Amino acid sequence: GAADREQWFPAPVFAEMRRVVRTLETEDKVFVSDRKLVKLYKIIRTRAFLFHGGAVQTPDLALLAYVGNRRHEITAVAEKVRTLLGLGSS
Repeated sequence: GAADREQWFPAPVFAEMRRVVRTLETEDKVFVSDRKLVKLYKIIRTRAFLFHGGAVQTPDLALLAYVGNRRHEITAVAEKVRTLLGLGSS
């Protein structure tokens, strides 16, 4: 439930994810379906678990780079995601 989500996907990080997705949708016209968001949510949680055995942290959100639907979007979106998250260039 919500408590479980809060434990593994802290509200500030979840808000950060929403902000990045919204920015990509408005500024870059990248369409993100709810289904894709749910998949990304699960993958991000899995990455957090595998990399540091715990709750999602901002660097885990770098996976949002794969939110682009078309191949040509991926590089630009990946770069933008890192910038929006303050992670610097890859």
